[in-house]
Amino acid sequence: MAKEKFETVEKAAEESIEVVTARVVSRQGLAYVIEYTHGDRLYRVIHPQPLTGEVPLESVEMGIPYGVDWAAVIPGRTVMPSDFARELHKVGIWTPQDAMASPNVVISAIQAVYGIDLAAILVAAHKQEV
Repeated sequence: MAKEKFETVEKAAEESIEVVTARVVSRQGLAYVIEYTHGDRLYRVIHPQPLTGEVPLESVEMGIPYGVDWAAVIPGRTVMPSDFARELHKVGIWTPQDAMASPNVVISAIQAVYGIDLAAILVAAHKQEV
């Protein structure tokens, strides 16, 4: 198998096929959950083969997507730095010393700014379970 894998990567390099690094995350029955990074995104697929190491992108893309594509199910929302500033000021965080003295208050402010997104994630998760 190691020789076949080497030949596959070598062949991919010769044909300028895109190669990614893959790893087995878990096994589900006769299939494997494979994780790989493409661009700046992390992906997981269910695949019949335990793909590991450097493999052609087209090989891992033949797998069945695993998990929820959260970007597709959560309505778009852009949080601006001014949103954070407003919320931090509202809860009394004005200086670095305020932030260091009250890290839980800072976390609460972050949660308040992203609150709508959290609700959307929970609603989407519930819909996926049902």
